[in-house]
Amino acid sequence: MKNQKKKFSLPFFLIVILSLVFVFRGALEAQNIPESPTKNHNPQWQSLDSQKSLKDYLKFLSSDKLKGRLAGSVGCLKAARYIRSIWKKQGLQGGVNGSYFQSFPLFHVAYIETCEVVWNWNKGKKELKTNQEVYPLYISGNGIGRGSLLYLGKSWTHPGFSLKKKVVLLPIEKKWKTKDIQKVVTFLEKKGASAVLFMGKKTLPLSTELKWLGKKILYGATLGAKELLALSLPGISKLGGLNPAVFLYRQEMFRQIHEWGQRISSLPIALVSHQMAHSFYSLLRKRKIKKKENYLFQNLKVEVAIRLKRVGQKTQNVLAFRPGDDPKLKKEILVIGAHYDHIGSARRGWRFWKKDLIWNGADDNASGTAVLLELGRIISHPSFHSKRSILLIAFSGEEYGLLGSYWYVSHPAFPLKNTIAMINLDMVGRNGKGVLYAIGQKSSPLWKSLLKPYIQKKYPYYLQDMPSLLRRSDQFSFYQKNIPILFFTTGAHKDYHERSDEWPKINFPKMKKITFLVASLAWKIGNLPQKKSFSFKKAY
Repeated sequence: MKNQKKKFSLPFFLIVILSLVFVFRGALEAQNIPESPTKNHNPQWQSLDSQKSLKDYLKFLSSDKLKGRLAGSVGCLKAARYIRSIWKKQGLQGGVNGSYFQSFPLFHVAYIETCEVVWNWNKGKKELKTNQEVYPLYISGNGIGRGSLLYLGKSWTHPGFSLKKKVVLLPIEKKWKTKDIQKVVTFLEKKGASAVLFMGKKTLPLSTELKWLGKKILYGATLGAKELLALSLPGISKLGGLNPAVFLYRQEMFRQIHEWGQRISSLPIALVSHQMAHSFYSLLRKRKIKKKENYLFQNLKVEVAIRLKRVGQKTQNVLAFRPGDDPKLKKEILVIGAHYDHIGSARRGWRFWKKDLIWNGADDNASGTAVLLELGRIISHPSFHSKRSILLIAFSGEEYGLLGSYWYVSHPAFPLKNTIAMINLDMVGRNGKGVLYAIGQKSSPLWKSLLKPYIQKKYPYYLQDMPSLLRRSDQFSFYQKNIPILFFTTGAHKDYHERSDEWPKINFPKMKKITFLVASLAWKIGNLPQKKSFSFKKAY
């Protein structure tokens, strides 16, 4: 047989050329990412005795002295001062105009000094009983409102009557959200109403009505509230010993605070009990007035007098700053964070906690805070170089609903547009050596390239993403601001939020490896070329 020359078609050459392009492109991208620090590059900071330091930090933070580090407590403040003292010794700058603390409101308690609602009509007068027939709302202003009763069952936007010198009574629509309540109160104030009385349309059990109302109104008006408006009612008065008082605790929708502008109304505002609402609807039926009708009771005069004494409580984030080495790139900031608060302690004498009254939270999250403190020692070491700046943040209020991180992104110490990425550490001291989740990898195309050298094939759960945990810690506040995030955690365990979460169960060698992994990432990110900056991708 004769040799024949092979003929190659045009598509074949295109495939070859495209393949070469992708190969060279990958090689170029790899060159743009700084290599992992090695003993030849940074022998000093990589040889630090981090395991001993991590153990010292964690043992103090999870000690009984701090009483569980509940946000706003004395123990939490002691922890904050300890974190500040460590970062000061390391030579890091305060992250808030030279200060290390960023204070923010946590919750308020409003004690009832006066709550009087009197109905006067031809047959006489009736004074509603406080905490039985009428309940002052937290958003209420202090003062006295008098006037004829104006019932707005049809439309509050088109009342058909002048609102001046009127006490307005209106049903709460179930579909109303915080912004709707805001509109109602603002409208009534502008139109000159003297006071506002809310009531539910249905005769719900009082506890249900209060809980539901708390979700609708208090979320938009308080400096931190739970779903429950806890008054001095039977079965509720034991909460905190606040009797009589309106006790407002943390809320998952803390963010509504800023939509309201932390605004308290100028009008006296109260909730009429479902029993009184039922009596009022009976009155409407007798007079043949429809529920969905606006009606002015000329001869029914109402006086509403409310005075609340508000006592606020604050907590604080702790921030430390390491300026970048490059004159141009130092304005770009990598944030590394961990929450240092936990869930506190129980009062002595509680039935279920007779011996151990403190939740010390060794893994949650003294572990992440200890790593954060050790990272401070590493990044402040003379042998550690970063062109970009690094901001360390120990968040408070995470257990109350990511309050500290949300406060930071709403009141950043540096412009958020300069924050190129955020790395969070929460519960990084437990479970097997092959378990470490890296959540949020899809938030930037660069994360996988950065993490690739650290992936261990023999451990399938090492550096695996777990999108279901994206919302569970402080990184989520940054993700919502379109900032690339990476959340390291070793996952939950049987001691999660239990009093048994103590320091002897912590895997310190594993924490040391995680510390140097994050330090290496910080070194890489800090020295990325300017053209290879992070890009955000909303992929979850």
